[in-house]
Amino acid sequence: MAAYSDLRNLFNDSVLRNRTQVSVAVSAHAVSEKPTPTDDELAWVALALGDTVSEGNKALKFVIAANKDVSVGGILGASDAILQGQVDLVVPSLVVAYAAERAAQGGPA
Repeated sequence: MAAYSDLRNLFNDSVLRNRTQVSVAVSAHAVSEKPTPTDDELAWVALALGDTVSEGNKALKFVIAANKDVSVGGILGASDAILQGQVDLVVPSLVVAYAAERAAQGGPA
């Protein structure tokens, strides 16, 4: 298990951030290709593709938190396929968070 300070430093790892941003774009594409995506999912797809940096950073934090028991080397050494799988797992949480944010701002939930 990595120390939290070491995990926090991963938030700033440019290679991992860039890879996660690409993973978010891939996930957004997959969501948009679903037979019947929800309105919340489609809204998140638009957000994710319009601001891949911000959504990628959020996804990265989720992925790091979910893998807190993995070494820093293990996280950095994860293949693109493993990282993609991890991002795909957090997309529903990102969708819910964005829907809640929109609802709190008075927009459609």
